[in-house]
Amino acid sequence: VLTLFAKIMETDLQARHYFNQNIMYSSLSSTILATKVFENPACAEAAAFLVFDMILQSEKANVTLERAQESFRKISESPQTHMMSNADAVKLLFHLAPNLPRDLALKSLGILTTLTTRLHQSLTSSNLVHSLTHDFDSILSDPSHPLQAQYFKILYNLSSRHMTCADFKSLMTSIAAPCLADSSSRLELPIIWAASEPSPPPSLVRHREDNAGEFEARIKNLTSIASSSDSVPYTTVGGATANCPFPPVAYNDNKDASYLYVSSLCQPSPLPRNPLDKARENSTPFPASSGFSFSLWLSVPSDNVDLPLPILTLASSSATSSSEFLALRYFQGKFTVTTSTTPPSPLTSSLTILKPNTWHHISFTYSPPKRLLSKKATCNIHLNAVPSADTIIQSVTFPSLEGTGCYIGHPTAKSEEDSGRFNLGPCLMTNSALSTLDVTCMFVAGPACTSPFWGEDPLNQSLPAIRTSLLTRMHEVAPDITRALSIRGISRMNFKALQLPSDDVIFGFNAFASSPDKRWLLNVASLSSVRAADARLDWDASLTAPRNFAENASRVGGCTIFLPLIAAAQSSGMISQSLRLIGATLKNHTGNREAMQAGGGYKMLALLLRQKKALLNEAVL
Repeated sequence: VLTLFAKIMETDLQARHYFNQNIMYSSLSSTILATKVFENPACAEAAAFLVFDMILQSEKANVTLERAQESFRKISESPQTHMMSNADAVKLLFHLAPNLPRDLALKSLGILTTLTTRLHQSLTSSNLVHSLTHDFDSILSDPSHPLQAQYFKILYNLSSRHMTCADFKSLMTSIAAPCLADSSSRLELPIIWAASEPSPPPSLVRHREDNAGEFEARIKNLTSIASSSDSVPYTTVGGATANCPFPPVAYNDNKDASYLYVSSLCQPSPLPRNPLDKARENSTPFPASSGFSFSLWLSVPSDNVDLPLPILTLASSSATSSSEFLALRYFQGKFTVTTSTTPPSPLTSSLTILKPNTWHHISFTYSPPKRLLSKKATCNIHLNAVPSADTIIQSVTFPSLEGTGCYIGHPTAKSEEDSGRFNLGPCLMTNSALSTLDVTCMFVAGPACTSPFWGEDPLNQSLPAIRTSLLTRMHEVAPDITRALSIRGISRMNFKALQLPSDDVIFGFNAFASSPDKRWLLNVASLSSVRAADARLDWDASLTAPRNFAENASRVGGCTIFLPLIAAAQSSGMISQSLRLIGATLKNHTGNREAMQAGGGYKMLALLLRQKKALLNEAVL
């Protein structure tokens, strides 16, 4: 029967969709278990093989037990190299695992743990978190269960990056709700309105005191999920081999390499009304007289910090070896700019070591010659909102805005070293030079802000929240916050006066805005008059568009939804874990910080902590 289902799932997508939508995997597992066929270890092992074949579905061949057994052997040896094709079938494994032989169950769930560490589109739409928390709450809440650790590891992986709103509701209902319930499982939510509240019933207090250790462990689990949740959409680029030809050719030997390619910095306009308009449109100069700016967020994995990072290359769309180009790269603590007529010129006078696994904001600005006959252009760079001195280079003249292409993550020709890989967060290019205030505001908004040029005020938050965001960013990238604020001239900036030129944005890309096949990033600069084409992801590219804990919390009220946990706490440990949970939800999330600042969340938190004076200790402080 499982072989038949595997064949149907592989060959008929409509049947697979019907099966998923009608929650039939749990019904199938119940039917199989009712036959007691798993009392035969050979049958249980065969079932595990076929279930994994349903999950992977990586080969277009007849489904047989022998093929499934071979697939299971391969995935057991290297699970990190495989990708799920039918994530909904994981629900079948969830139901069958407790009835498999213990060693086989541990091995199967271990493979599944590795598979769920890689973000995949099917995982974000299969509601696996809901399935785990709804159907297996008895296992997740029982530390003595032999599979509890494995189920929680999978829940941890899924909740960190694959969480929908329904998943978030199930997670809170399963883990947090028992902390607020009485002995009859009825929720008791406090009404927070005054410094002196009516005392809760003694039976409820006694119930919470008796279960304080369990409740503390539950909140600790939630905190670990919230702390590991990544809110930044990104795609990994770079990794080209040495002497890779430019312009790039086919896949070649660049395994595990990728880059982002924009074929034209201006989309073709609709047919003009007369030939004069057409001639005018096809000759838009680039760079413009005011120059251009390119800004991006990037994070460098620790094993790539010593390799050259090809950040940006601009060249003619029909580039040849003699065409003009401009390239920006980072290597050995220095940002350098290279053109077809200028050797690599450093943009910073001192070494600027990028802290690995940390999001850094980079903004590169190019200004063409001010005088008519001059050939000297100036360029500079802002690293985490700190401007560098101007660097003089030979000016670059491209055919036009329409005839210029952009490569992110691909080096120019004759690169003598293998390129490193880096995570590319939100990026944008403007057809005018950005000021230090513009760059600082984008830095303060953080890497989770995907479209800083939308609306009149891209920060859209109160001044206290702006200050909190600024200190958060400073704490991550600067060892000395006082000096970091001073060299950026923060005290002289008027953040509320920011006006980004939305009609001058050439492109804005982030991994949230992508095509269904995940091979294109869509240009979100919809208001621009010089809008570029969409960006193509070439070679071995992958997208990560996380749906994280903090974002789901912001949709249902922000961090104030966790305040009842403070009110229900009957131990110092639960108060400390609840505060850590609130802190993890606030970190790097502008919306939650604004809601907490402007919505009176800190006042309510202080009120609750005053009522818990007897439980306050050093850990809470």
